[in-house]
Amino acid sequence: MKKAHLQDNIYEVLPDIFEKSLGNSQKKWNGKCNDTYNTLQLVSNLSHHAVSENINQEKKKEFYFFASFFRNVPVGILVLSDSNSNRAGIPIIRAIVTHMGTRNCGRSLIEYAVNKSQELNRKGVVQLEPVPSATTAYRRLGFTKDTDDWMVLNPARQGSLWNLNNGIYRLRQSNISRQIEYADSQQ
Repeated sequence: MKKAHLQDNIYEVLPDIFEKSLGNSQKKWNGKCNDTYNTLQLVSNLSHHAVSENINQEKKKEFYFFASFFRNVPVGILVLSDSNSNRAGIPIIRAIVTHMGTRNCGRSLIEYAVNKSQELNRKGVVQLEPVPSATTAYRRLGFTKDTDDWMVLNPARQGSLWNLNNGIYRLRQSNISRQIEYADSQQ
């Protein structure tokens, strides 16, 4: 067995794994794994930053952390920030990461972020700086391009995708998030 180093952790790997050439699908999965690892590092850094900022400064920066669970197992995390330093006073989705084996988990996390924005009197509007490979997925949720690097979601302007009922926004076709909640409640 060879050893692979990932920061300070050491993992055993199968023999000759580094010598074999990888197919396109394996390269894609490796890329997804790398992106996930980097985003989890960002979430960790943001949580440490949020704690130290709030301890060291009189003016607190608000960070909200949302987690999505499936059968009591975490499958997604979203970090939302709301402070006066945000672009145009719109809450920013600082990080979103979902388990690679799930589909549509991010939809429920985006719903929570939109509703937190609604709760903060920001009309449900959120913004993010997407990784290029996720731009299409964000467009499907109603995000529109704001600048070269930023996308904004204003659910009130996306009536075909979003529904406002009793002050709560829901994606019109968010059956997946409800299935996750239902499956979780069955245990």
